[in-house]
Amino acid sequence: MLNTIRSSTHGIVVKILLGLVCLSFVIWGIGDMGKNPRSNRTLATVGGTEITTDQYMRALHGETENIRRLMGDSYTPEALKGMNVEGYVLENLVNHRLLQLESTNLGLIPSDVDVVRRIRSNASFQDSKGNFDKAIFESMLRNTNMNEKTYTDQLREDMGINILLDSLASGMPSLDAAAPTLLGAREEGRAITLYSMNDSIVTSIPTPDDAALKTYYDANPHEFTAPELRELSYVTITAADIAKNAVSSDDDLRAAYNEHIEEYKHPERRNVQQLLYSSEAQAKQASDMLKSGKTLAETAAKIQPLNKNAISMGLVEKHNIFDSAADTVFSMNKGDISAPIQSPFGWHVFTVSAIEPPSVSSFDEMRPTLEKDLQQRNNDEALSKLTNQIEDAIAGGSSLGEAAAQFNLKIAKLPPVTSEGNDESGKKAAIPALDKFLDTAFKAEEKTESPVMASKGGIFYIVRVESVAPEHLRPLKEVHDLAVKGWQKQQRAIKLAEIAVKAGEEFSGPGVKAAAIGKYKMQSLGDGIIKRSTHVAHDISLPPQLVSDIFGRKPGEGSLAYLTNNGTYLLAISQNVVPVAAADKDPRLAASLADIRRNLQTVKQNEVVDEYTQYLRNKFAVKINNDVFQAVLN
Repeated sequence: MLNTIRSSTHGIVVKILLGLVCLSFVIWGIGDMGKNPRSNRTLATVGGTEITTDQYMRALHGETENIRRLMGDSYTPEALKGMNVEGYVLENLVNHRLLQLESTNLGLIPSDVDVVRRIRSNASFQDSKGNFDKAIFESMLRNTNMNEKTYTDQLREDMGINILLDSLASGMPSLDAAAPTLLGAREEGRAITLYSMNDSIVTSIPTPDDAALKTYYDANPHEFTAPELRELSYVTITAADIAKNAVSSDDDLRAAYNEHIEEYKHPERRNVQQLLYSSEAQAKQASDMLKSGKTLAETAAKIQPLNKNAISMGLVEKHNIFDSAADTVFSMNKGDISAPIQSPFGWHVFTVSAIEPPSVSSFDEMRPTLEKDLQQRNNDEALSKLTNQIEDAIAGGSSLGEAAAQFNLKIAKLPPVTSEGNDESGKKAAIPALDKFLDTAFKAEEKTESPVMASKGGIFYIVRVESVAPEHLRPLKEVHDLAVKGWQKQQRAIKLAEIAVKAGEEFSGPGVKAAAIGKYKMQSLGDGIIKRSTHVAHDISLPPQLVSDIFGRKPGEGSLAYLTNNGTYLLAISQNVVPVAAADKDPRLAASLADIRRNLQTVKQNEVVDEYTQYLRNKFAVKINNDVFQAVLN
């Protein structure tokens, strides 16, 4: 099973697109995303340890979101299906677990000091001056529903894996010598003069005879096929159509309040301040000063804490305090000062300046929210009831128009349209802005209604297919003039291709270029510089074959003619070689050289890690539960 997954994730496009580390979502978590009734089943075992469906679904969700951000507007679920993301994520989870087991087996376990140093050096947890900010770090923990112990334990495992991977990389040969060669090949330029040829050079295209026209018509039926046309009617249903004056009674509001009373309860909160020190002696001295009556500001000025810019934690709940201090802080009275308490970050001294007891938001406080929620619920229920009644009416034999009249809804009609949203003349029709409207309309049968469909903005709709004009090949007599134009365009392109071959032979030959330029009415597009990695000159995308041709020519030689996407031909004279500037004198080239070196190193590292994880699969037994894997994907 795993070999099959691995073999299907080796494509270069997949590796580039899926180059993000999905395992960060396993480490840091994303709440309960992905949980379902099948959660916590064992998806795989690695060396006797389990990978659960919960872990897999969190990682899968994270990697999918990464790809969605990378692809932007071009993202579609269909594009995602071809990437085998599901197999890629499972492969990464197994590899991560193998490396984790091996790093632990080899004793590669970072110390507390190393873990704390890594956290303090993380720019994400530093203030504007580059100093570690405990408040920022604690905010991250709250946002990810983690505590310090879980975070530090998982970070320790990750650091151990990095030590293992670094040790593997340290034994690889240097690839520095290849990088300048690749940079030179990519960045070396050619100064060129670019020319174009179009079909204006082609003259006297005749009118086709009946036999030629029939042959062209038969060979190109797609040009003469009229698309399917459907005449449609539809109704829309919105919350504005129902429950306009629905007002919830006090009894309803109070019932909803009592039903959700747990949501309105607030646990005890305390206004907490802390001083953080690297040693117990400093913390003890600070605690004693506070107990003697010194203020926090005076104490911090005398014995400067590590968190001098984040002494106040603000109003916090008990779960916001790390485990070893939470009970102490929430048992203190207002004004109390704690003894020094140790955490992985140092020694803490806490004070409590205010206490907010547990409370419950009153009915009157929650009334506006309750009214809004109940209004929405009433609207949803009324909308659901109405759509069910309409569906029942249609199922009972009523037409869409009859059902609309029965429930005081307006019916709208569209003239015949294609599945692309065009009218009979080929122009864009006025299609309603409803989700999947045309897709729904072209899946329904003639003289029948679609199911009730949901659209954005809380709108529902039903569409009826009044009539269908099937796709059909229009008779040659009907499209005679269109066929003549198509045949002539084809002949013009054939003639131009024949001329382009001759023009290219003369232009690239030893003769004077001016003769060929004049003879074939070539248009000068001006001078420019291109590189192997850049196929654009004068805002024109050059055919790759032309770029290769140019780089194979000596200065002064011309190229052959190459067809572009818009039907013209391009030719170029290679004027001279533009050498690559020294990388140490051009910051852009220096950055490119560094990128090439990193890419070469990454490719080599990936090969080494692939080989090593294969070795680890033989060392630690790996078993994939196929049935669970398929159940998760379905």
